[in-house]
Amino acid sequence: MGRSPFWWLQPTRAVAMLCVLPLLACATTGADVAAWPDTGTHPSYPPERYVLGIGWGDTMDVADDRARGEVAKFFRAKVVTITREEEHFTHSGGAGGKEERFFESITHARTRGDATFDDAIMLPERLLRQGTHYTLAVLDKLAMRQRLEQELADVEMEIAEKLESTAEPELRVRTLARALYLLQSKASLAHRLQLLGRKVSIDPEEFNQAAQDLHQTLATTFPLAVDCNDEELSGQLKTALIGASLVVAPPPPNVAPITVQARLELATTQANGLFQANYRVNLSAMGNGVVLAQTRAEERIAHPDSNLAAAKARIEIEQRAVAPFVRNLQRALLGDFEGTGENGPNSSAVKQ
Repeated sequence: MGRSPFWWLQPTRAVAMLCVLPLLACATTGADVAAWPDTGTHPSYPPERYVLGIGWGDTMDVADDRARGEVAKFFRAKVVTITREEEHFTHSGGAGGKEERFFESITHARTRGDATFDDAIMLPERLLRQGTHYTLAVLDKLAMRQRLEQELADVEMEIAEKLESTAEPELRVRTLARALYLLQSKASLAHRLQLLGRKVSIDPEEFNQAAQDLHQTLATTFPLAVDCNDEELSGQLKTALIGASLVVAPPPPNVAPITVQARLELATTQANGLFQANYRVNLSAMGNGVVLAQTRAEERIAHPDSNLAAAKARIEIEQRAVAPFVRNLQRALLGDFEGTGENGPNSSAVKQ
């Protein structure tokens, strides 16, 4: 006897088929969900409400880090590049031998996240496929917008308080520096809110006026005079000081300047086929008999070319001596305007 053409309607088999159908439907849905590493989308997180980032790597940590970086790109976060110079050369060694020396070069670029987003970014799904880890990062736009709006309100309140301050000049310098930092923070918050659909008006004149007030107050309270025995180092110092919002200018009557003294010893010698640039630098800032900042550094730079050896030494001097010295002096004079909880050396003894 042949099988009925309606065999699938028989009770026992019908129940079996009904059990299979949901499994098939679930399998299809799972396949769609697992496609996010390729499509960059996820059915549970529509782009109208969420910012998605897909990260991948040999390890889960690398994939997580990249996924967070992809979300940060939505806010046009800065891409940080770290570079080390590369050179390969050989030179004659003793007894006719040759010695090979290597200067490695590594360039690594990554999107640096922001502490504002660290605890707001979720990592709801991870996937391992053919030895590669994938991570899905998600940021809720609505929740982030509400959070940034509250931060903006707090910043605007503190800006108004700082700009209305009538403190003594020594303290007003710090108050204005804090106000400038907050005005920059306000512009950054406004930019992020605009990306999330909220427009915030920014008055550039408010920042310009605060910057002008800070410059004038510094010029009459903490003018800097640079005393340096090297013209190139003097130029590096002045540029860095001005870039840190400090004022290098002749002091007004009856005001003693803060003296920035810089001493550099730089000599190039030759040994074993290499030129060696030996440097020793000492930077200090003193006001009213108090050392406000001080940095010392010394090193030897080797290179086959004498000019490049000296040039590399100059770069190191700027990185290892000038930059940290200016940062410490800025903190001593302007205080903890970034709100990190750290004060500069001798910052309590600045008053002239």
